[in-house]
Amino acid sequence: MYFEITDSQKEVTKHVTDNLPLAIYHRILNKQQQDRLMPHWHQEFQFVWILEGTLSYSIETSTITLSASSGILINSSKLHSAKPISDNVEYICIDFSPFFINTSFYQNVISAIQQDPMFHFIPIQLTTQQESIVRETVFSKINYLTLYELLLSMLSQVQTEAGTFKKSQSDIYHLLDFVHTHYQQPLSVDDIAQSIPINKNKCTTLFKQYTKLSPINYLIDFRLNKAKELLQTTNHSISEICYFVGFNNISYFITKFKQKYNCTPLKFRKHFRS
Repeated sequence: MYFEITDSQKEVTKHVTDNLPLAIYHRILNKQQQDRLMPHWHQEFQFVWILEGTLSYSIETSTITLSASSGILINSSKLHSAKPISDNVEYICIDFSPFFINTSFYQNVISAIQQDPMFHFIPIQLTTQQESIVRETVFSKINYLTLYELLLSMLSQVQTEAGTFKKSQSDIYHLLDFVHTHYQQPLSVDDIAQSIPINKNKCTTLFKQYTKLSPINYLIDFRLNKAKELLQTTNHSISEICYFVGFNNISYFITKFKQKYNCTPLKFRKHFRS
């Protein structure tokens, strides 16, 4: 699953539908071809509802498993990623601006929810009628009145209190930004840590806390994901892709790719080429 991001891993996709400040997506992730959403963030709230399959969703340092007829509401500007657990996961995603009503409503109501330090995400259970509203937004004509009512209903479930942004969150955003921007270059743990700067132990702790991987293993994983995208969408040779994504040894690249995707890059291209 691909989306446009800035250097700070902020997603810059314009989330609008009919010129309204929200966007509705119907997506499918395939486990066999190792589809995943890499860590990213955006200013919009995000509602995710699973139609079929099981999805592992990570938000900041937490991971939740979502199965059919379950969902979550994610706060604005929270780092999140996802990968399928079942063979195929079909889900609906609604991204909506904190200003989706208007500026005054945001200042008086929504801002307190958005700034709640305890609100990273909340599980969502819908009634049969509410689930039909969600499905209609994708598969038939959108009723914006009932959709807005549903979004407000979900936001009303968040208990709010004043709070501030933690420095550790800022640090991991910066570290991920550095890796995502410089992944094509030779990088060590020290190189990554010095981008802030912090010591290597702190850098490793943050990566393991937020991504469950060491800095170098995360770098390798990110490079492999980029290589997978290029195998599916370009005609570049295997060796060209290897060096483009930051590997300096094609044998090592093929070995790591096979470990992650259970096949060589060439077999992957032949099987999963769009």
